[in-house]
Amino acid sequence: MTPKERKYELVDGHREALRILGSRAFLTRFAVAAIPVVCVAVYRLALGRSLSVAVLGSLIALGAAAIAIQSWLRGRVDSNLGSFLSDSEPVRFSASMLLLLVGYLAALFATIYADA
Repeated sequence: MTPKERKYELVDGHREALRILGSRAFLTRFAVAAIPVVCVAVYRLALGRSLSVAVLGSLIALGAAAIAIQSWLRGRVDSNLGSFLSDSEPVRFSASMLLLLVGYLAALFATIYADA
């Protein structure tokens, strides 16, 4: 694949991702995933803890949620190891989705229990 072809492939991938990020299905699922994040941030601030930790943990959790939701809706996970399709590589796709879920939950728990 030439660099020019690779550039067009990346542009098409970005267009597809932007289309999904604006879809109602994505926005609904993202709003549901944001509810625990907001609750954790409010809990942390109610305890009088650091604002920066609450904001940073929330951003990490929301980023992991956004990546997981758009990957799930596309049926494809892109990573350093390659692109895994839910139809042709269900084990690798599921493992990647599980890793994103663990990242989301780890960011939530780290935000709750960080003592900064």
